[in-house]
Amino acid sequence: MNIQCKKDPETYQIGDESSQTLIFVTPRPVWPIKGGDCIRAHQIVSALTEKSAKILLCTLTGTQRPEAVPNNIRDKVDVYNFRRGWKDVAVSFSMVARGAPLQMLAFHNEGVRTFVKSRMKASEGRLFCHTIRAASAIPKGINRRRVILDFCDSLSMTYQRLYSDRDHKWMKRAIYSYEGSRVRSYEQKCRSLASNCIAISKLDAKALGDPNMWIIENWVDSPVHSRSVRSRDVENKYPLRGVMIANFRTTQNSDAARLLHIWSDRLRKSGRIEIDLWGQNSEAMSSLEDKGFRVRGTFSDLSGPLKNVDVAFCLTRISGGLQNKVIQAAAYGIPTMLTPNVAASSPLLIERETCFVVRSQAEMEDQILNTDRQAFRDIGISASEMVNRELSQEEIRKKWHRCLGNCLPERLYP
Repeated sequence: MNIQCKKDPETYQIGDESSQTLIFVTPRPVWPIKGGDCIRAHQIVSALTEKSAKILLCTLTGTQRPEAVPNNIRDKVDVYNFRRGWKDVAVSFSMVARGAPLQMLAFHNEGVRTFVKSRMKASEGRLFCHTIRAASAIPKGINRRRVILDFCDSLSMTYQRLYSDRDHKWMKRAIYSYEGSRVRSYEQKCRSLASNCIAISKLDAKALGDPNMWIIENWVDSPVHSRSVRSRDVENKYPLRGVMIANFRTTQNSDAARLLHIWSDRLRKSGRIEIDLWGQNSEAMSSLEDKGFRVRGTFSDLSGPLKNVDVAFCLTRISGGLQNKVIQAAAYGIPTMLTPNVAASSPLLIERETCFVVRSQAEMEDQILNTDRQAFRDIGISASEMVNRELSQEEIRKKWHRCLGNCLPERLYP
């Protein structure tokens, strides 16, 4: 592995500089995996390295530590970290002044863009940008056929939903509207910079203005696991076990946790369900701790939070894209209770077949009170079969191979 970190004013290097010109730019370090963006970036790099000799990985913020790169791909990934400085801040403000989203203030990295420009100019290389935050690394004048851009989901759709949620104060809604219009314009600009664009769902592709772009979901591995089965004749003596797993740093997940707390209030107080919150930054939800509503913290393996669980929850009203938390629970044979916008993200999410869809507190109470444990298990089994059939690592790798084989020259991706 080759590691280069630009540190003002010195540069240090481990190993020999690679001559490969397949560059992968990502907003944050990929490993260790700490959220949905990292999961997707890891899967893309894994697909790229399966056939490509080597890729050059650049992070816009933070430092990708070499020891965190998985052993099975470490020899195929050269990592380049560039520290952001005053020049990046100046260029970022200039971009924002010309209409770029405000969030670019935190992500633009002039060192990465200069590196990409020099490598792309010196050879007929290709550039893969992970999300629109990485699109600022695309050099001016580069042929768009040499650029692949994974939008993942449509940020402008998320901002539109944030703005439409009247539970937010008017000041927040004004900010969401302002930033959302900037993001929408930037998404369209990014589409013009890359001839090969990818989204995680058809809904996101439509929101991005190109329903014909590549659609590639995240894969999920179905674990070998056993679930403790309580017999149906004693089911009424026990509350249902519920769980929400998320990174609570994001607005959509923290809002979803608060909504879950409200909608489950009467169910919890009557002893019909107990709910645990697990995930990154879950301590931020500690104020919600209540009877039957526990904040449990982080975890190293999903088998812990999902052990003996009857139902998972994804009540986010603003997120787009097929949610990782939904398909991860399904892989363990656990159905998810979700909002209509999440169900609309994929035709694989079918009400009362692979998930539960609830639109209000009354609907959630009705589902919990009038669905026995066996019905939860049956829908969980159906969801697990759907994941194994449609979203297995083998199936999603096939999609990446078709996409990358079409977008990359044979010498880079044989």
